[in-house]
Amino acid sequence: MTQLKGVKLAVWILVLAIVRVCLVEIVHGRLQLPMFDDNLLQYLARHPWPRFVGWASLVSFFVEDLLSMTVFGGVIIATARLAGFRLLRNTYRPLESTTLAEFWNRYYFYYKELLVDHFFYPTFVRCLRGHRRLRMFFATFAAACVGNLLFHFIRDIHFVGEMGLWRAVVGQQSHAFYTFVLAISVGLSQMRRAPQLAPRGWLRGRLLPCLWVSSFFCLIHVFDAPLDREHSLGQRAEFLFYLLGVST
Repeated sequence: MTQLKGVKLAVWILVLAIVRVCLVEIVHGRLQLPMFDDNLLQYLARHPWPRFVGWASLVSFFVEDLLSMTVFGGVIIATARLAGFRLLRNTYRPLESTTLAEFWNRYYFYYKELLVDHFFYPTFVRCLRGHRRLRMFFATFAAACVGNLLFHFIRDIHFVGEMGLWRAVVGQQSHAFYTFVLAISVGLSQMRRAPQLAPRGWLRGRLLPCLWVSSFFCLIHVFDAPLDREHSLGQRAEFLFYLLGVST
């Protein structure tokens, strides 16, 4: 049964990989929509494309990232299932998430589990034992912000040799802001979770929450740049304000 599930998953991942290639070809090849990084560079050069182009490139960037993550993890899980290991999917229907915490759990499951094991549980066991809700929030922050940031800094340690320690640390400011907002948001989402007392219908109960969650993660993707040491937090924030119509 596990191996059959592996075959089905492998076929599905192949379909998604083809969809991603076709999407990139159509959106960036035929329609000539610039990549998100190119859009940011054009704005910083004071020759911005229209706002609708910026929004289209951001949404495209977000969707392509979801597809890439799904294919990346799916190949590994499908291989493991073909070998007989009944593993859970790494990325499983994140756009169906109705809360921020649920999206984070569905988007990159095994990375989330890594942070939970090494940062959430140790913090949860040792800190704030007399405050249940605050304890949960603090442990979530330790995993989603501190652990997340530390992992990427260690993974990309080559920047220290290339740029020096101080510039490598300062260059991570945008990603540090991303992890901070992510941790605060996921922590608050967990604290607010409560059983629904009455059904609210498909529109209010499913569609609108899913749109809100997807829109939030799409927006903060502006700051999710662990490999970018050239553009500051202020520059990315300025570009986001431009998209929102706050600045010129």
